[in-house]
Amino acid sequence: MSHITGLTIRHHSREAVELPIEFIVSDEHTTQVRLSSTGSATHEQAITGFAVDISSGGMGLVTDHYLPRMCKGIVRVFSPGSNARSEDAALRKVVFEHLVKVRRTTMSSHDPTYSVGVSFLQPEADLAQQIERIKTTFGNGNGETTDA
Repeated sequence: MSHITGLTIRHHSREAVELPIEFIVSDEHTTQVRLSSTGSATHEQAITGFAVDISSGGMGLVTDHYLPRMCKGIVRVFSPGSNARSEDAALRKVVFEHLVKVRRTTMSSHDPTYSVGVSFLQPEADLAQQIERIKTTFGNGNGETTDA
């Protein structure tokens, strides 16, 4: 017998990865979300960081900028060794790009470093295949499922 407890539970298995990313704040939030010119900001609407896990439901990101809950944006994932800040397209090989919404942000160190959880919005029909390709190509093979 199943009991509903009101707890938030994870619905998708995550795979640990370490891939450079760029988060571009959506136009609807640019008046509210101002990014500092210091740190990882690539321009007034975008920051860089790393994807640390991925699943069919979303991604875990690490960045040095705070992103508020419910902020929408585009996350671009680059191949390992890519320079997300470079203007040279050859150094910025995009392997995945999708519209996301920030679901949680926590400060993980006083550097500052933030752990950001995002969910995919308006998933395309082949999203699961795209995620599986990233897990297979760039994942560590553990299929981690913890919330840590």
